[in-house]
Amino acid sequence: MRTLNFDRFLTGVVLLIIILGLINLYSASFYLDRSIFVKQVIWVILGIGVAILLFSMNIDDLLSFSLFIYVLLFVLTALTLFVGKEIRGTKSWFSIMGMGIQPSEFLKFGILVLVTKFLSREGVNLESFSTFLIVGLIFFSPVIILILQPDVGMIISYAIIFILFALLAGLNRSLLLILLLTIFSFGFFPFFRAYIDYLQKSNIEISGVMSVLISKEFTIAFAVSAVLIGVISLLIARVFKDKVRLVFSIIILFVSVGFLFGNLAYDKLKPYQKNRLMVFFNPQVDRLGAGYNVIQSEIAIGSGGIVGKGFLNGSQNKLNILPERTTDFAFSVLAEEWGFLGVIVVLILYILLFYRLISLMISSEDLKSYLMMAMIVPIIFTNFMINMFMVLGLAPVTGLPLPFFSYGGSSMITNLALIGLANNIYKRRTIML
Repeated sequence: MRTLNFDRFLTGVVLLIIILGLINLYSASFYLDRSIFVKQVIWVILGIGVAILLFSMNIDDLLSFSLFIYVLLFVLTALTLFVGKEIRGTKSWFSIMGMGIQPSEFLKFGILVLVTKFLSREGVNLESFSTFLIVGLIFFSPVIILILQPDVGMIISYAIIFILFALLAGLNRSLLLILLLTIFSFGFFPFFRAYIDYLQKSNIEISGVMSVLISKEFTIAFAVSAVLIGVISLLIARVFKDKVRLVFSIIILFVSVGFLFGNLAYDKLKPYQKNRLMVFFNPQVDRLGAGYNVIQSEIAIGSGGIVGKGFLNGSQNKLNILPERTTDFAFSVLAEEWGFLGVIVVLILYILLFYRLISLMISSEDLKSYLMMAMIVPIIFTNFMINMFMVLGLAPVTGLPLPFFSYGGSSMITNLALIGLANNIYKRRTIML
């Protein structure tokens, strides 16, 4: 009798996380809407079906459809702008039979297969500028749509996944450094402006000189001046063929462009998004508004103690105080009802999950398998870390669920699809051995 050649350790860990997530979701939805639990069971079944399909497929056959998959999911993501359902200020969903579908989550899979197909072609130089540019375009073309939706959480997710993948895949490090500095400068000013709003809302006195330096007008003028300095410096470096000055000028130019657009981007944010950034510095400044979620999450986590309050007995959950407890803050329900011990069990399972995924990546026998694993690891890890930081109040609320644990059909199907691919790679490795 032929045995199925899949990674039992990886699959077992994932199934345990899903089972614990379902138990937690049953409690989280018990006093809210019990149909949420039923929907999640359906998503899990569909996700397992997708995982089995991808496990059974030949990877080369899958990659031959990579462009079609990417374009299809890209178009579906774009369609949300016209016929999508708006949820919490973000128009990134389709509603089908009362169940939400988020194509931008599925598009991560499309990016995975297309990038793998491109980089695994014969003659592709991983460290060349053109390779970095093409991979960047594959990743960031959907970001235009995400900005229009707008879905800040997904934009952050895409950016982090790209950075981690570029590091793991060995793309040009100099270009990656410039991109990192640009992203940092772009992200710095929205937080800086949010901090200014926080100071003003908290009635903290600011000196006259300082108020000028931190004003919107001055920061934009500073960013524009920096762009001009970068352009002039770049032209001088080209004329005198000074490589050191050229590199320095490019860095100044990209960083200053990031400053400028980061400033302009903050003005385009909706009021609730600005408030989410502002309460990152102190949730108490808007405790009944944008800071409410984080405050209640911290209360739930802190009140669980060592062993928790017991299944279905969490007061923040039972009294409907904790918001978004089936999705963004599912981990807070776990901490309240199962305490420190329950949190440790789940975190150990995630550590084992990432250990196994990284082991599969390192032991990959061919470039295609390695590149796929180098995408799978960042996709799952990014959502995990963002959600953990979010529930602990260490990052703004972004609406990203905890992989395999929180309620979310698109996330569950995407993540199980990645596990199906990982099992396929495991099977492929054992065959090659």
